[in-house]
Amino acid sequence: ASEFKLNELKPVNDFVEAKQAGFNARPVLIGPITLLWLGKVSTEAKDPAFDRVSLAPKLAAVYAELLTKLAEAGATSVQIDEPVLVTDAAEKYTSAFQSVYETLAKSGVKLLLTTYFGRLVNNLRDCQEGPHHRSSYRP
Repeated sequence: ASEFKLNELKPVNDFVEAKQAGFNARPVLIGPITLLWLGKVSTEAKDPAFDRVSLAPKLAAVYAELLTKLAEAGATSVQIDEPVLVTDAAEKYTSAFQSVYETLAKSGVKLLLTTYFGRLVNNLRDCQEGPHHRSSYRP
């Protein structure tokens, strides 16, 4: 079974370093849904029927841990980039979107969801109604 764990605290350390240098920094992370989409899963090679979306709750827990550590370090908001939401593959991942972001919202930091490379048309409602701090849409 695929397991996720927080191996290092580079985003936290980078944030603290920027803060100590006098910058008003906002951490930016690749989103968990996009990471599932882009990541390699060894189970898929063994079982073509395996659905990587099933890993979303485990990955969300690790992201929540990282967000909590960022909050403890003084971050008040974190930008999360989810470019998968503007792709054709997004449909497969929308089932996990709400539950993942409900988990992340418990971290205590404002979540700023961003996308790029396309228009957020098919998933606009999910993004606007999600538990993140805000989303903006520009056609």
